[in-house]
Amino acid sequence: MKKSKKTGRVKLVLSVLSVVLLLVYFVYQTKLISKEDYSTQVVMKTEDLEHYNCNGFIVRDERYITSGYSGMAVTLVKNGERVTKGDTVCLVFKDTAAAEDYVRIKALEKEIKRYEQLSGQANIQTFDVSSINADIKDRCRKLQSAADSGNLSSLSDRVDDFRNSVTSLQIATGSTFSFQEKLGSLRNELSQLTSSSLPYEAVTADSAGYFSGYSDGFENSVSISDIDNISPELLHTIFQAKAASVQSNVRGKLIKGFKWYILCVVENKYFGELKNTDDVYVNIPLQGIERLPTKVHSFGNKGAEKTVLVLECNLMNESLCTLRSADLQIIFKEHEGYKIDSAAVRVLDGQQGVYVKTGNLIRFRKINVIYATDEYVISAPPEDGASGYVRLYDEVILKGEDLFDGKLIG
Repeated sequence: MKKSKKTGRVKLVLSVLSVVLLLVYFVYQTKLISKEDYSTQVVMKTEDLEHYNCNGFIVRDERYITSGYSGMAVTLVKNGERVTKGDTVCLVFKDTAAAEDYVRIKALEKEIKRYEQLSGQANIQTFDVSSINADIKDRCRKLQSAADSGNLSSLSDRVDDFRNSVTSLQIATGSTFSFQEKLGSLRNELSQLTSSSLPYEAVTADSAGYFSGYSDGFENSVSISDIDNISPELLHTIFQAKAASVQSNVRGKLIKGFKWYILCVVENKYFGELKNTDDVYVNIPLQGIERLPTKVHSFGNKGAEKTVLVLECNLMNESLCTLRSADLQIIFKEHEGYKIDSAAVRVLDGQQGVYVKTGNLIRFRKINVIYATDEYVISAPPEDGASGYVRLYDEVILKGEDLFDGKLIG
């Protein structure tokens, strides 16, 4: 009987100890979970480019536009704008003061027309303040975008749009604004400036082409007929050459034809599979130009380590018409998928993957790496119906201790 009681006390003590140990273990695990720090990254879809960095030299069929009249020129055509034979591209005035008066006259005429239109709107309609405020915000964003792009012609238009919206808001909110007083002041100034004649010479295009008011002295450095025969050594010499002096009677230039060319030295090992007429996209980062569409015009000696690649392009605009030498990124591969930090990549049972947070659990998700760098990998999106793969917006764990599939976290 005594032995039975002793045995019962031992079992009771062991039971109590077991419960205490379980509680201690539970508390320890709870504290451990709460203290663990998990750095995570949300999975996003991206398009990554493999590109080749090099310097490009631009060759066009360019002809100087000249004038026999000495003085200050005012261009009438935007850079990169298409003109036809006989179009007036600029006016040459006898001095700077006369040119500035002409520019001011044109600005006044534009201002008068703007206020006449706003005055007419104020007389026939009620302005919606909320709509005007929305316009101001939208036009402010567009103004900022135009300023960032460096497109001066677009910037001028955006400034006018913004000013119109601000004036409309002044009218709508009852601000004192006299259109007649403003128009009277502008018309009076215009009358004074136009009271005397401003003699000038009109300069016209002698053929069709794209106009550029910028001449850099390299217009005749390389002929288009020679671009297929330039060696890497000769192109290097061209890059190092000094610009020729531009005569004082040059008022701009015409870019003839629809095609222009980019010459660059490249390593054959990256472009060995390229063929003539293949499509190639080019980035010009410093000018903010992305995915410029070009075609392979010619490819030099494929047996050499380096050769000259000639790309042709048929686009023209204000930014492109002034380019001569530029740092390029020639895109030769594009990868689309999920961008994941390399620190998150693990291998489980021979399968590459990542750990993700799903609620209060950690799960292992497989990845299909299609491109990798030291900093990140690109994983192809899973095929329809495929399970166990990382998904868009998954919360990937970048760092954490003792990670395993099914781990409970706080």
